[in-house]
Amino acid sequence: SYLLVLERTSGDLLLYEIAANRFTTHLRVLCSIPSHGVHFNRYGRQIKSTAIGPRFIPCWCLSQKGMVFVMKIKIAILLVALFTVIAYVTGAMALESKDQSLKIDNGEGELKVFVGQPSDKESMDLYKNKRIDVLKNQSSAEGSKIMEALVVYDKYLTLKEASTFVAKNDINVKNMWIAEPGVQGGGITRVNNNDLSSAYSTWINEFLDYSEQKIAEDKANDITKSHYKAVQEGDFKIYALLVSAPLDLLENLTNESNVWLVDLHYHSDAEKLASQKGYKVKYIDVPEKPNQVEN
Repeated sequence: SYLLVLERTSGDLLLYEIAANRFTTHLRVLCSIPSHGVHFNRYGRQIKSTAIGPRFIPCWCLSQKGMVFVMKIKIAILLVALFTVIAYVTGAMALESKDQSLKIDNGEGELKVFVGQPSDKESMDLYKNKRIDVLKNQSSAEGSKIMEALVVYDKYLTLKEASTFVAKNDINVKNMWIAEPGVQGGGITRVNNNDLSSAYSTWINEFLDYSEQKIAEDKANDITKSHYKAVQEGDFKIYALLVSAPLDLLENLTNESNVWLVDLHYHSDAEKLASQKGYKVKYIDVPEKPNQVEN
């Protein structure tokens, strides 16, 4: 059997010994305790002297109620944490699905944002207009802030033309994309101290060595042979640059002739998600080749 600690509206505490299936309805049950070793008044009068003591009983009951309260708080915290994780994962998946240029790499702790060309779900013009709006918004907010951007041309430029473009706009060039117009393939080379000529020559010489080795081994395919001929004839051209400059200057580049896109290394959703998760945002440049081939 068990003792029920009951409370009248007057505040008096009463002890009742009951079976498991018997309950009183006109008194409020504070808690139940085992009946062994406890003296109680079977007529339901207020307890004056018991083995437990009238002061210990309410304290014991409050302790039991406190344990239940703490347990409820712990369960509530766990549920909140669980729902937060579910909401975060669902939100991240929805963001990745919505924007095909963004890929979440949980293993590396990175958010990879592809810059320079649209996803399969949007047109070139739509992507271009959207990314230029991003640049303009950032420029209006922090015009003097230096950031990186991918500059993509609407035609292939000669080394001289690209060098003139860089000198005119006082930008810092980090990478340069080179290709043979109208032929698959191409390459990227790092640029130091804005020396496009040195970077171009280094890449060309390395490619010549590679092509000559493949031709000597009779392992060169048609594309390699075409590239080899184009390199010898100086037909490799430049179609994109990775640059850094103040935002207001980057915005001005959109008005330059032959510039198709200035794609800023900035993605608001990716930056926000990375901040929440403690990840890094990695921008990967994949410039679209010009749709116009220079004759």
